[in-house]
Amino acid sequence: MSVEECVQSIEFMLKNNPNAPRYIVTFFGGEPLLEFDTMREVVTIVKQRFSDKKIRFSATTNGTIMTESMAEFLKQHGITLLVSIDGPQAITNALRPHYAGRDTYTDIMRSLDILRRYDVRFSFRATVAAGLTDLASHVRFFEQQGVPYHFAFCFDSQHSSNEHSNWDKDALSKLSSQLDSVFDFYFGLLQNKTYIWGHWFLDYLHGIAARKLNRITCGSGISMFSTTDGCRIFGCMNFASNPETAIGSVEQGINEELRQRFGARPTCNTERCSFCTARYYCGGGCVHERYTSTGSTNETNEQQCALRLLIFEKMLSYYQQVKNRLPEAMERISEHKQHLPQEC
Repeated sequence: MSVEECVQSIEFMLKNNPNAPRYIVTFFGGEPLLEFDTMREVVTIVKQRFSDKKIRFSATTNGTIMTESMAEFLKQHGITLLVSIDGPQAITNALRPHYAGRDTYTDIMRSLDILRRYDVRFSFRATVAAGLTDLASHVRFFEQQGVPYHFAFCFDSQHSSNEHSNWDKDALSKLSSQLDSVFDFYFGLLQNKTYIWGHWFLDYLHGIAARKLNRITCGSGISMFSTTDGCRIFGCMNFASNPETAIGSVEQGINEELRQRFGARPTCNTERCSFCTARYYCGGGCVHERYTSTGSTNETNEQQCALRLLIFEKMLSYYQQVKNRLPEAMERISEHKQHLPQEC
């Protein structure tokens, strides 16, 4: 996207949501830091032109090309990063191979050193592939980094062979035992009142404790939109790789019929979900995942449903164990409180 297209898209967002208390603009890719000059100019223009609005900027990056000047600008403007890294060196290099054959993991670690020196806020996003043999080792690796991290489980994409998203019975069986090992590790941290950086785990337990009902999977096409070159508008950034799923443009506005078709919808509108005990945990699942795996936003992916049901049942069991065996820890989780590390 050009600088002009980015600014036009942000103006469109502000114009159509004039009373929102705050706005979040995320640079997404591909790799957005390849276009850092564009990012820099967009942030500068928007902050000057709309200084009366609370606009927060972030970016999702693979973390391989960070420089000192980038980090300085990110810190200066409070831009946060979500860094994609999948675990220890062997796993990250296998799942995210460098096109030139270099060690991707080493590049990421170098970038993280720069971000830490400039005190740039960042967190990790790790993709969990089907058939992974030791999820607990991943958790230990991320806890050692001292950075908040979340796990995302692979789902089908039209851009890959989907071998990493084949959640068949064997893969689910392996995941079941691995999750138990992960829980044992986290339980030990809870017993020792050690800060847990795996917010994904705590969020699951907090959601169950609070009886949180996810009636809808996300804000795609509702509170979240994505624009790309030509100022086309999509429900979310995942749909941007499918041109036929555009729901409008900055110039012409949003087509309500297309928004309804490609946007997130309540679980009560999906027949398959109404019979599932995990429906309010997953909110019906990712609409884009449905589209790429079945060709329809209405059809569900049975493997993904089995995966989400397994995780829900496991988390329900872990919640019960923590509540019964460590009630004080469960109380802290329920209140979103942890014992912070001394250095924090």
